Amino acid sequence: MNETLETIGSLKTVHGNFSNKPISDDDLNTILRASVRAANASARQSYSIVVVDREIRKELKWPGTEVLLYCVDFNRLVDTARRVGETFQADDFLPFFTGVVDTCLAMQTAVVAARSLGIDSLITNQIYRTGSQAVVCEKLGIPRKRCFPLLHLCLGYPRGRVSKPKGRLEELGVVHRGRYQRLTDEQLDEVVALYDKPSRRLGLGNHWKKAGFPHYLTWFFADWCKKVERPAQSERLITTLQASGFLPR
Repeated sequence: MNETLETIGSLKTVHGNFSNKPISDDDLNTILRASVRAANASARQSYSIVVVDREIRKELKWPGTEVLLYCVDFNRLVDTARRVGETFQADDFLPFFTGVVDTCLAMQTAVVAARSLGIDSLITNQIYRTGSQAVVCEKLGIPRKRCFPLLHLCLGYPRGRVSKPKGRLEELGVVHRGRYQRLTDEQLDEVVALYDKPSRRLGLGNHWKKAGFPHYLTWFFADWCKKVERPAQSERLITTLQASGFLPR
């Protein structure tokens, strides 16, 4: 493999266990320059990246030596259109959806760039999942209209022993050659068995056995998903999108 593929293959998530080793300004700027090179719709770059100050990181309890907050943001486009005597329509769900794609591409590019420099990361959707947009916007001066804090990227060097990257499904049910194909019952059983193998490192851990579940995916659907995907979270997200102007009231 070449260096780029080795970097991608070594991507892993550090769940808060970062050391105090600082990230140099040169490395941080390199990551930011790489991030904004990501593909984006119509060359609009419909996002903003906030480099979060240390004190605010501590207040928000965000781990990492550096934290980059990625926002779907159309204010720059609206303001520049007005400056040249034109208008830009961003108050709709379609621009928001496009902006989400742009924002995620920029963030993932930052993750790859950081890993190439030996810096690990944690991507989290904590802001919209917990409904903390108002607090984040207030502390960071983020406008509530046409700007949506989507994800934050925690960067740093891992503390202690470095874990192996998580496994991934590579073909079965993921890659469809020629045309889309639903999995047969036998193939679904194969997927279930793959998640049950600790050596494949596909899931979130092996504690499902101690909890008495017959398969990892039984625990995942019956327990985990019901904890993290609550209707109240969806309702809160819809309310926030309406306040931002991305959804009609």
